[in-house]
Amino acid sequence: MTKLSYLLRPHWPQLTLAFVAVVGESVTGLLEPWPLKIVFDNVLGSKRLPDWLAQLVQATTGTNKLAILSFVVVMVLAIAVVGAVSTYFEKYLTNIGGPMGFSRPASHSLQPYSKAVALVPLTTSALVI
Repeated sequence: MTKLSYLLRPHWPQLTLAFVAVVGESVTGLLEPWPLKIVFDNVLGSKRLPDWLAQLVQATTGTNKLAILSFVVVMVLAIAVVGAVSTYFEKYLTNIGGPMGFSRPASHSLQPYSKAVALVPLTTSALVI
């Protein structure tokens, strides 16, 4: 165990940031369906918002259904931005070219794409006919 900690010690800032990024990715993944629930239950349906959420919506956008929808749009954008930033940092810190120096062979990363690119002319010509 001491040998492992000795090897990881120089990389603790990157590992900590990668862990925070993974937590951010997980939290945004869990929050993604939440705005849809609000739209279906409270904008399209007739359920009342929970008190804590009603106070937050009222303080930021208002009380009518359009205000709730505006709040949901802002929440979707915020969740998407936090998720994208977390995903970027998680991929950057743990994959090819990251500060930790992890790497994969170039042929491994390009192989699936070369097959897909080869099929593109076949599929587009089939659609034209």
